[in-house]
Order: sequence, then C-alpha cells, then structure tokens
Amino acid sequence: KEIRRLAKQYPALDITVENFEMGDKKFGTLALNAYENENDWIIQKLNISNPDNTLTADGTWHNWSRNPNTSLRFNLQTQNIGNTLIRFGQPDMVKGGKATITGQLQWPGSPHEFETSGLSGNFKLDAEKGQILKVQPGVGRLLGLISLQSLPRRLTLDFRDLFSDGFAFDKISANATATNGILRSNDFFMTGPAAETKIKGETNLTTETQNFKVKVIPHVTDSLSLAALAGGPIAGAAAFVAQKILKDPLNKIASTEYVITGTWDNPQEVESNKETNPKQAPKKSLQH
Repeated sequence: KEIRRLAKQYPALDITVENFEMGDKKFGTLALNAYENENDWIIQKLNISNPDNTLTADGTWHNWSRNPNTSLRFNLQTQNIGNTLIRFGQPDMVKGGKATITGQLQWPGSPHEFETSGLSGNFKLDAEKGQILKVQPGVGRLLGLISLQSLPRRLTLDFRDLFSDGFAFDKISANATATNGILRSNDFFMTGPAAETKIKGETNLTTETQNFKVKVIPHVTDSLSLAALAGGPIAGAAAFVAQKILKDPLNKIASTEYVITGTWDNPQEVESNKETNPKQAPKKSLQH
C-alpha cells in the first residue's frame, strides 16, 4: 500500500544539507522546502549559499506524475563572479566582479531533467567591477567575443595591448529572454576603461551558434596618446581641446559596428559599418 501511495503522491520535503556537492562541484549549504498540492509539487524554498554567492528560488513542478514541466523564479547574488564560475566548473573565465541575476525559467520535464533545448523565460543581469579573461573555446569563446578580444582586427587603431589579457569592465547590464533554447537580448551594455559595447541579437544554447550585432565605442582619450593619434604634440594638444569641446569626436570616429555569426568555437565576424565624420560622409548615403 505504501508503494502504491508513493506512486500517486510525491513526499513533502524539508531538507538542510551543510555541504551540498554534485560530482566534484561544491555548492555550499542547501535548504529545500517542498510539498505536493494536487498534481503539482510546490517548491516553496530553494536556497544554496556559500562564501561566493547566494541563490534563492521558488517554483512549481507542474503535473509531476503525468506530463511534467518545471518553472522557477530565482535570484542569484554573487560577491565574486570568477569564484562562482569555478564552482560551476568554468574556471579562468572571469576575475573578480559582483553580479545580481534575477528572473524566471521554465522547461519541460522534471527539475532534474533540465535541458537547454526546451528552456524558456527571462532574466535581468547587473554586474560590476570585474575582468573577462582571455578565454578558451566554447562558451568561453562567446564571452571573448562580447568582451572585445577580437576588436583589434576590426579597428584601424591598434588596441592590441588593451585586450591581450582580457577586458576589464566597470558595469554590465542586460535584459534577456529565452524561447526553446534561443537566448535573445536587445539591450546588452558593457562599459569599461577601454571601451563601451552595445550588443543586440541571439544565441542558440543547444547548437551553440549566434547572430549578434555589436557596436564598439573605444575610449580613445583613455586608451591612446592623442599626440600619437593626431600626429605630433601640437596637433595632439589641438585634438585634446577639440575632444573636450566637441564631446568626444575621436570616440565617435573610431566606433565600429560588426556582425558575429557562426558557432561559439568558430565565430564569423564581419564589419558592417564604421562611423565616420558626418562632413566626410558621401552625400548618397543621405538620400534614403
């Protein structure tokens, strides 16, 4: 009788684990409180905490016994992005940094049957004061693309020294949605001492492909000698004055837009537009 009852009911759980581990990954303290409500299993509280981050979530395992699907609302706060990624098995991607990610996710199946192909939902990201490192293929390569590690090939100015060890950021903000494993964002912004990046587009989490439109605005005055850029100390001084009066014309001249397609391991980058001084723009470009 007990076996038959468990086949129709899922037990209520009130669990606390001091050292929660999955394989070789150590996540810290786990607290779970859940109970059954008719055909659903209500996840009233799911907390995972360690010195680097705190995850709080709640949700529902809908219709668990027949045609299950899972939905979760979550809030992840990390005091060290780099250490948090190490805990998730992704070392050497980010150094330091703080971040908050909030959102809600849904996927078909049980909570433990999570797959990117069916993932849907939305989330908001805010991060600050970190460094995206010089990264490896896969998801790390995708991070490298949005952190401007391919920028030197796209500008006539040489920024090679600025990005050889990765990209230091002051702030990252983004809103994103996911539909059946395709992640989209129209307002990904990243700013740092060297440049500002704006990204729109999507990436397929299952096939690991992407289609991004990226606009890069390098901070010329913070990154290069104006004298070297303008051609001598006198011209450099004049350019410095013009830079302040005309509200960063050098940054605007150097800004570049390009498209990234292909796969995470083998991205294809095509420069789509290079902003120029409006006075030098051909008249035909205005006749549309």
